Amino acid sequence: SFLGRLLDLAVAERDPATAVVSALLTGRGVDILRVHDVRASRQAVQLAEALG
Repeated sequence: SFLGRLLDLAVAERDPATAVVSALLTGRGVDILRVHDVRASRQAVQLAEALG
């Protein structure tokens, strides 16, 4: 994945970065995301939306 390459992370270490990217992309109008840790990504998106 691009996160693994960019951040030199193993698969098991990518969930926090995925949550950040999810929040950023949702803020830019992306409606559909594919993630493994749905709960963490949902929390990141909700936090980003609340902070505006």
